[in-house]
Amino acid sequence: MGNGASITAIKNGESVDTSMGLTPVEGLIMGTRCGDLDLGALLFIMGKENMDIKKANNYINKVSGMIGISGVSSDMRGYMESC
Repeated sequence: MGNGASITAIKNGESVDTSMGLTPVEGLIMGTRCGDLDLGALLFIMGKENMDIKKANNYINKVSGMIGISGVSSDMRGYMESC
């Protein structure tokens, strides 16, 4: 997807729902953001990795998403070039 993607449900030509939420983390996976995340999974990871809130916030906003999945880049073009 990329850095800053969202989707909208359209019915009869009008927007009826969106993937965006309170923060940029909610919704689709992005370059560095994880997208929708099960809160239980986050709490499990925080406990297992001994993370405080500041570290968890950095984790879900800066090192998750496409960069976390690929281990190469937050940009699909960079990932595809490395293949």
